[in-house]
Amino acid sequence: MKQIICIDLLEDNDDDALVIKVKSQKLRYDFHWEIFKDASSAEAHYKHLLTELGPSNPLPSNRLILLDLALQQSHGFEFLSFIKKGDPRLATLPIIIVTASDSKEDVRNTFKGGGTAFLKKPFALEEFTRTLETLIMTGRLKPLCDADEKTDALKR
Repeated sequence: MKQIICIDLLEDNDDDALVIKVKSQKLRYDFHWEIFKDASSAEAHYKHLLTELGPSNPLPSNRLILLDLALQQSHGFEFLSFIKKGDPRLATLPIIIVTASDSKEDVRNTFKGGGTAFLKKPFALEEFTRTLETLIMTGRLKPLCDADEKTDALKR
C-alpha cells in the first residue's frame, strides 16, 4: 500500500497544476489533491478545516502546501503570512513555494516568511522528490499508510 500525502496546491494556471500532478504520479506516494486557484478560497478552506477539528485537535501530519507566488488575485506571500501568523496549528504545515521566479529576493522572503522549500518552475521530478524526502526524514511531513487513517485524512 502506498503512503498517503495530502497536498493543497495553490495554482491559478491549469496547465501548471496538471504538470505538477502528472509529475507526482511517478512517485511512490498516493497523493490526494485539493487545488485552489486563489488564496481566498484556500483561506476559507483552512478556516473551515480548523472549525471542524475544534480548538484542541491538530491538523493531519500528512498535509503540505504547494504555493505559487504569482496568483492572479493576491501574492503568494500574503497567503504564506496567513498560514504562518494565524492559528498555530497552521504554522506547522510545510509550505513549498513553486514559482517561475528566480529572484533572490523571493527566495529570501520565502524562508524569512516561514516557507519550507523553494522550487523554480519547471522543476525536475528529482528535485520535488528530494524535497519530500527531506520533509519526511526531518519529521515535518508524515505520510499515512493505515486504511483507517486514510479514511480519516480524506475527510479532512
